[in-house]
Amino acid sequence: MSRKPGAIQTVLDAATCLLGHQPSADGGVELGIICEDANKLRWFQRADDAAIQIMTLHKAKGLEFDLVFHADLYDHVIPTRLYPPGTYGQVIFQDEIQCLNLHYVGVTRAIKACVLMTSTLRVNTQREVKNGAPSQFIGRNGANAIPLTW
Repeated sequence: MSRKPGAIQTVLDAATCLLGHQPSADGGVELGIICEDANKLRWFQRADDAAIQIMTLHKAKGLEFDLVFHADLYDHVIPTRLYPPGTYGQVIFQDEIQCLNLHYVGVTRAIKACVLMTSTLRVNTQREVKNGAPSQFIGRNGANAIPLTW
């Protein structure tokens, strides 16, 4: 592998020290390509403080934001419902605890405020527009929802 100038070589040297062997030649080339291209390097830069960031609840773990819009809080979406044969009329949730934990992650990412978002219409997995009802997680444990008409 040829010597890379400056920061690139420092990263490769650190990786060699930590791994106990040199990174692959392809890895070194890819690192150089990314570091030398401002557009590609932007992929790895921290977002501006004023930027709007859109992410899944899974990706939000460990992060905090002044304001969080927690979207898609619909019945049938979070928590997901199951319809096994012979259970007509029963409400059965798929992984309710996991869904509740994800909801908790979303709500607790907010430092100043969290807006829980739902609407009267939703899109199902077949991309059909359906009536939307609020998730059972809105208003749980005494939390109050304030409906806003937009």
